[in-house]
Amino acid sequence: MNVPKIPNNSLTEEITELVSLCEQLFPDYGEKTMWFFPPEPKSEIMKWETEHGVTIPPSFKEWLEFAGDTQILNGTARFYGTKMFGYHSQYLPDDYIDIGELIGDGQYLCFSKSTGKLIWYDHGDSFEYDNFKDVLNSILDLI
Repeated sequence: MNVPKIPNNSLTEEITELVSLCEQLFPDYGEKTMWFFPPEPKSEIMKWETEHGVTIPPSFKEWLEFAGDTQILNGTARFYGTKMFGYHSQYLPDDYIDIGELIGDGQYLCFSKSTGKLIWYDHGDSFEYDNFKDVLNSILDLI
């Protein structure tokens, strides 16, 4: 499993723990169940924001600067790179932009265009997070 360099930012502790767990589980689950693509270039992040007139939450930008498209343990979590943002928009409120999938059963990680809050959207129910660190801690609790 290729893992990008772990950054020194507000997510370092959670990223380190997540990568460690993935490395431990990788031999049992295999390469099709977990991956970390290279970081999103800052130019791509800025381009997406300019084209959509929306600011990506800063804590998720920190994640993107670590890894682009990522899958954790068979779809427990999948975080998109910018090219996949909004892929499931037809299933979401207009204010939400999906930036990942959770649990693999139609739950999405989104952010609100109007508030910038991260949202765990579960079949009509929404759970707000102030930052991506809290999302990662929720994922770590599931593994």
